[in-house]
Amino acid sequence: ERKVRPGFEDTVPKTSGELEAAWKSSQNSARTGAEQLAYDEEVRLTNPSEAFKEEVLLNKSKRARPSSRYSATIREQVMALTKRQWQIWMGNKFGVVSLFVTLIIQGFIYGSLFYGMELNATGVYLRGAAIFGAILYISFIFISELFETFIGRQILQRHKSYAMYHPSAFHLAQVFLDIPLVGLCALLCSIITYFMYGLDPVASKFFIYFFVLWIFGM
Repeated sequence: ERKVRPGFEDTVPKTSGELEAAWKSSQNSARTGAEQLAYDEEVRLTNPSEAFKEEVLLNKSKRARPSSRYSATIREQVMALTKRQWQIWMGNKFGVVSLFVTLIIQGFIYGSLFYGMELNATGVYLRGAAIFGAILYISFIFISELFETFIGRQILQRHKSYAMYHPSAFHLAQVFLDIPLVGLCALLCSIITYFMYGLDPVASKFFIYFFVLWIFGM
């Protein structure tokens, strides 16, 4: 709400038209108009848009397509984003420690539930339940990443509009980072549960069990 200085009640503009007319007839309007004209003339003479385009072309990777809006190739984007995702993941040290501690504790819990199963026909159903429980557990551990993916969609779209990187490069970087991380978690879970279950201690069968957990974790 405007407050009128005492003594100016009759001269102050009361409508939008009067306010516009008062502004156009003021010295501030003339000075602002002159500054705008001077700026437009400077832009016309210096043409900064061309200098910006030349700078973008100079910074663009030699392997990138000239028509591409991105300065780097997909391979370079994936490498840079994989490094960034690793730094982000390692920055959350509490989350990393809690993930592995939870994985180890839950592995011992699952192993104790089906500890020392018999390898004959009487333990067929128990072995199936034990393996199914391990698969469910390793899958549920990484299902929380879906929530983080949906949260980051707005940031991803904003970065795409700024031509920072292609969304496919970001998702590929996440996959490349998940492969060793999920593999490490699946290996820990396999070592604990496989031998506590009392499954056949054969290397080929152990690695089949490990790869199954790895695939379902991915």
